[in-house]
Amino acid sequence: MNVTWSVMLGEAPTAPVADPGPLGVEIPDVIAEWAAEHGWGHDNPDVWIAVAPENSARGAIDAEIACRDGVVPEADLAAVEEQLEARG
Repeated sequence: MNVTWSVMLGEAPTAPVADPGPLGVEIPDVIAEWAAEHGWGHDNPDVWIAVAPENSARGAIDAEIACRDGVVPEADLAAVEEQLEARG
């Protein structure tokens, strides 16, 4: 399943993205390495990784530093979509 991964700085309450951690969505190593190149890591707790279904996160997103496409298992995509739908 295709998704868009984003590196975010600070809060983005209206962004059409989900935090993968609380959902149990595994961040692939290649995404973690890419995110680290954009400031994600222990040294900068305000930078975080977000994920969204590929078509919902197109265009400028508040607080986004960088984005790239990726693939997640169907169950992970379902969890992301469910969270986004629950937020309205």
